[in-house]
This record gives sequence, structure tokens and C-alpha cells, in this order.
Amino acid sequence: MLALAETATLAGILVLGGHLVLAGTLGPAAAALAFFAVLALGETLMPLRRGLAEFGRMADAARRVEPLVPDDTKTAPSGSAPPIQKDGPVLSVDGVAFGWHADGPALFENLTFSVARGGTVALVAPSGRGKSTVLQLAAGVLRPRAGELRLFGAPLADWPEDALRARVMLLPQRSALMAMTVAET
Repeated sequence: MLALAETATLAGILVLGGHLVLAGTLGPAAAALAFFAVLALGETLMPLRRGLAEFGRMADAARRVEPLVPDDTKTAPSGSAPPIQKDGPVLSVDGVAFGWHADGPALFENLTFSVARGGTVALVAPSGRGKSTVLQLAAGVLRPRAGELRLFGAPLADWPEDALRARVMLLPQRSALMAMTVAET
């Protein structure tokens, strides 16, 4: 629809510009400038096209994944954050196992690591082995099959959604606001 609107507008400007040039009301350079301005405006809409295409894909993915999300993750309690331990790790993952289906194979089992304040952990594995899933578990988006995740010493399940989001955010791999660089815009 956007491409059709852009094409129709360009055709309209071309016809109108040609008519105004023939009538002597507008010079050829100004008519060409108007045409190229509309053409450039169409280029600014390119990120919108990509966004609309991605929205459809995201909606389809959400419909496929939603039945797989356990019921206890769909509603989150509200309230204040649990007490924060100042001297322990920021995040600890202890014996965590995860699988997409309760009766299906596990994506990973017995995952254990901790992240100290100012520390870094590198998750290294081939594509499809659960690196993004580990991040979703750490952000409280998914629940593990077994094991426990702790944030500042408190079980992740004890954190109310608003308090958790004040401390933990997840920026997924494909979260582009623009489909091009700032210089290209």
C-alpha cells in the first residue's frame, strides 16, 4: 500500500508539474525539484515498510510461542522488590534446565554460573543452542524447568514484574528502530 501510494503521488506530481510547466506557471527546474522531493519523501518511508513487515512476523511468532509459555509467567505479582544482598553476585544461575515442552527434550540442563558486580559472562555456543533463551530466563521472561535463578540474592520468581523491570531489561538481537544507519537517514 505504501509503494502504491508513493507511485500514485509521483505520477500525480509528474502530471501536475508537466501541466504547470506547459502553462508557464512553473519552471522546469522547480517541477523537477518537486518530483525529486516526493521521491526523497518515499525513501524516508522505507523504515516504516520494514517495520510493518516485521510486525507481521512478530505477531505470527507470538501466536506460535504463546501456547508454550507456562501459565505462571503470564501474570506477575505486583509489590515491592525483595531485599537486595549487597555482597553477593548480581545474578546467580544454579542447576537450571530448560526445554520448550514439559515432556520434550531439554535445550540445556544443569546450567550454573554467576555474575558479580561489574563482572562479565560470555555465552558461547553454536546458533540454536539456547544463548538467547538463557538471557530470557535471566530477564524473567521464561521460567526454568529445574534449578533456580537469583537476582541480588532473591529468587527471580519472588520479584514483582515492575520491580524486576526496574532492575533487568532485555534487548533482543533483532530490535532495530531503523533499518539503516543514522547517516543513511
